[in-house]
Amino acid sequence: MREIDVPVNESIISLLLRLHSKLSSSPDSYLPYWETSAAQNIIAEAESGKQNGLDPATFHRDGYTTSYSPLFYTQLYNVMTEQGLHESRIGDGPFFIGNVLDRLCRLDTSCREYILEMKRKLWPKEAENEEEKLRREAEEDAERKKKASDRRRQATEDMQRRQKAFLDKMRSEMDSGSNPFGETEEEDPDQDSYIKPLEYHCVICNLTGPSTSANPIGLVILLQATSVLGHRRGKGKIRQTRTRHTASGKSLIMKV
Repeated sequence: MREIDVPVNESIISLLLRLHSKLSSSPDSYLPYWETSAAQNIIAEAESGKQNGLDPATFHRDGYTTSYSPLFYTQLYNVMTEQGLHESRIGDGPFFIGNVLDRLCRLDTSCREYILEMKRKLWPKEAENEEEKLRREAEEDAERKKKASDRRRQATEDMQRRQKAFLDKMRSEMDSGSNPFGETEEEDPDQDSYIKPLEYHCVICNLTGPSTSANPIGLVILLQATSVLGHRRGKGKIRQTRTRHTASGKSLIMKV
C-alpha cells in the first residue's frame, strides 16, 4: 500500500497550544507559569527581601517591563514545585497540558522562545505585551479624563452664559424703569391702606363672606357617625337625686 504524506505544518508545541485553547474554549488560553498570579506573588516576596528560594538578582524591573535571566525560570519553577503548584494530580485537560508546556519552558531556552513565538503566530491579535497594555490603558484613562473635563467646562460655560443673559435682562428692565420682579411699587406709609379680608364660600349654606368672630367659618375635616346624642335627656325629664339628713346635719346622696 502506497503511503501518502500529508503536510500539516504543525509541531508538537503548536498542537499542544491549539489543544489547550480548544479545551479551555478560549483563544490564547495558555499562560506561561512565570506570568501567573502565583508566580507574581513569589516574585514580589523575593523583591521585598523574603527568602523563598528565588534570587532577586535573576530578574530586573524597568518601569513596566521586566527582564529575566535564564536562571530565573529554573529557580521560579522549583519554588512553585515546592509549593505544590505543579505536582497536583487533580486537574482537567488544560491543567496537565499547561504543566507539559511549563516543563518545556523550564528545560530549554529555545523551546521557551519557540512557545512564545508560536503563541504570537497563532493568535496575533491576542498577543500583547505588558508595556503596550499598560500604555493603552493609560491612553484610555487620559481620554476619559479629557472628556470629563470637556463636559465640566461646557457646563460651566453654559451656566456663565445664562447668568450673563439674566443680568443683562435685569439691567435693561431697571434702566427702562420697570420692576424686573413684576412687583408693584410700595404705597406711601402715610396713606390709609385697606386690607381686604379673605372671603370663603360655604357649599352647605351656599353663602360667601369673610370669617368674623360673630360669624366664623370653619373647615370640616372629619365626619363620623356617633351615638352620643342618643343618650341625651329630653327637656323636662331631669331626674332628681334623693337625699336624707343625718344626725350631724349632713346630706347623704341616696342611690336611685
